[in-house]
Amino acid sequence: MKYKILFAVAVIFSLVLCFHPVLAQDAEETKNNFEVKVDLGAHWTDWDKYRGKVGEYEVLDRGILPDVGIDIKGFTNRKFLELQGFYYHEDDLYLSTDIDLNRILREEFSYFRMPHFLEHDPLKNLNAVFRNPAGDPVPPVNEFTDLDAGSEYMIRYSTLKSKTTFRLPFLPGSEVFFDYRKEQRQGHRQAITISKCSSCHVVSQGREIDEYTEDLNPGFKAKFGNEKSGWLTVSYDYLKRRFGETGADPRNSYNPAVHPATGLPVFTSRVQYENDNLPYNVVPSSEKDTHTIKAHGQLPTVATDVFTSYVNSTTKNTHVGNTYDLNSFIGRITNTLVPGLALSGKFRWMDIDNDDVFVQVTEQPPLAGPEAGLTYSEVHPDFNPEFYRKSAMNRKVYETEISAKYRLIKHLTLRGVFVWRSTDRDYYEVEAGETKTDEYTARVGLSFRKAKLYGNINYEHQEIDDPFANPGAACNPSGTNVPGATAFTGLQYFQFYNMRQLTLSNLPDKKDQVSASATWAVSPYVSLSGYYRYINESNDFDWDREAHMPSISLLYSPSRQLNFTLSYLYNYLKTNSLICEPVFTG
Repeated sequence: MKYKILFAVAVIFSLVLCFHPVLAQDAEETKNNFEVKVDLGAHWTDWDKYRGKVGEYEVLDRGILPDVGIDIKGFTNRKFLELQGFYYHEDDLYLSTDIDLNRILREEFSYFRMPHFLEHDPLKNLNAVFRNPAGDPVPPVNEFTDLDAGSEYMIRYSTLKSKTTFRLPFLPGSEVFFDYRKEQRQGHRQAITISKCSSCHVVSQGREIDEYTEDLNPGFKAKFGNEKSGWLTVSYDYLKRRFGETGADPRNSYNPAVHPATGLPVFTSRVQYENDNLPYNVVPSSEKDTHTIKAHGQLPTVATDVFTSYVNSTTKNTHVGNTYDLNSFIGRITNTLVPGLALSGKFRWMDIDNDDVFVQVTEQPPLAGPEAGLTYSEVHPDFNPEFYRKSAMNRKVYETEISAKYRLIKHLTLRGVFVWRSTDRDYYEVEAGETKTDEYTARVGLSFRKAKLYGNINYEHQEIDDPFANPGAACNPSGTNVPGATAFTGLQYFQFYNMRQLTLSNLPDKKDQVSASATWAVSPYVSLSGYYRYINESNDFDWDREAHMPSISLLYSPSRQLNFTLSYLYNYLKTNSLICEPVFTG
């Protein structure tokens, strides 16, 4: 492969040399320009132990190897050509071209290829052991099998991009474009699976990677009006994205679900698969269609700028047919009619709808034990393993922002922002019976800028009604242990988890933040900067956090090519949170 690439570069270079006299003659007649630059070099590499630590994204073949770069630029009349390329290795190369014909048709093309070396986890840390009362080690309860031991994993990553633009001569500022992009990832990586009911047996093997992501993106942009009376641009683009994985899925042979001591099939009702060879680490293919419409205009007579954007997007999992729909609208208006004052208003709306999924399980009765012949739901009628998964992503979001900036005096500017954001989820509750979160944010700041000194100070306050939380996340009532219980007579997992009572969250419902920074240009070569940030946040779920972050830095730059920086940063962070450690034997 590398010899083919070297040959192609040599051919291009030879053609350039052949045509150079003609182009040079044309350049003399039209007083245009043509340049060719070729870089020839060599590199030497050696390394010890694991090469990925020092070259995760580099080819480090041992020995002395050549590399070559090429740069061609030329224009004649109203035509322009630029070609750049660099070859380091067959897995590490770059090529780009830029062609412009009469300022009407432009083609930009690039190809990039690089490696990504991945680590191979030997899994030896899973060889855990216990000690008996005498202190002697007993056989491990965890075991692992690496079916691909000693193998090196690597992904070859490549990107091809093409951007074709046709400018409309009869409508200045308008254009039609067609963009194309394709990413490919090929190689192998480590895929890990565990046994069917716990992590007592971990299996690892190489997973073949043959993925692609392909984007087709046509669209247009039209401009009307002029800078004096006002102008409006309208654009539309369509994105068709395809993702696919054609590499073979790894498979694993899962053992029968038997009692670890007696070997009897007493736990069959508690697993969905056993004694079978099944695929895992399956990567689904998908498709995405996105329509984007934008409008941007300015009215100089009233010093007003208006921008709107609407996005409609649908993503489909082509393996199972589930879809994800997104609709979003953004509108912004800015006015600077009053001297020294800039007012801006912004509105944003978003609606996300994700398909519900019916989760169906395979229930099978055990062949032995006290529950022989009965499925788990027959033994425990209050437990239903099948359900509809209602997506927590389903939501409607409304956001309004009002901001102002006013120059108080020549070197001092005052800024203020108020933001209201409401998130209403269709299904997910953040409190009992409550799916809505309202956020109110206010910010005010002062900035000072003079010849050698500039800085700013800002204060922000947030109030959040019902922040995102996990209802019934932890803490069970006392007395849940059942003395002498077995897996069949004791408290079941679903019963234990259903007892959880407290809602927990690490997101605040009240937050205060102060930040300040200043820079003093002592001389053209020396500057001194300082920064401080303070955060205090808390919520109603026994969680709070406080942080102090001061820093100072000194910069000395004796020349444009040389500079020295001395910095000190102190970070103090203290978090208080409720932690529940459940004690459970069942």
